[in-house]
Amino acid sequence: MKNKGLSQHRFKDNPLEKKFALAWEKDNNQCRTLEYLLAKNPNHPDGEVTARDRKVAATIVQWLGSPVGESFVREILEDKAKDVAIVSAARVFLTAIKAKKGLSDFACEMGIKTAAKQANVTAESVKRYLAFLCAEQKYESHLHE
Repeated sequence: MKNKGLSQHRFKDNPLEKKFALAWEKDNNQCRTLEYLLAKNPNHPDGEVTARDRKVAATIVQWLGSPVGESFVREILEDKAKDVAIVSAARVFLTAIKAKKGLSDFACEMGIKTAAKQANVTAESVKRYLAFLCAEQKYESHLHE
């Protein structure tokens, strides 16, 4: 392996680490990902990657397959899934509002809570996202004036 991490002895006890390491090696043999990431000009890598660069990158990628690394990745993916759910809930609510103009504050609040519950997120997070959308729309409308 050209892109070898520091702890390959862990492969027999942690098959996911081995999987990450092998995928990183394959990717770098085919696509030269690390060379592009570290190049001064990312459009034209010029052999700037050192043996130490390869070892550090391979060790980090292997770590992502360790139990601690896997937890790190899972946490980020769960946060992303939550963000997607919030956006989805807000869209459901906005679609409902467009269908029924002139909703009372109570009806809006209930709509937000229902959409949030269906998406398994908090109503507050949906409200924050809706406030962001409103601010963004006001900004965009000023641009087109």
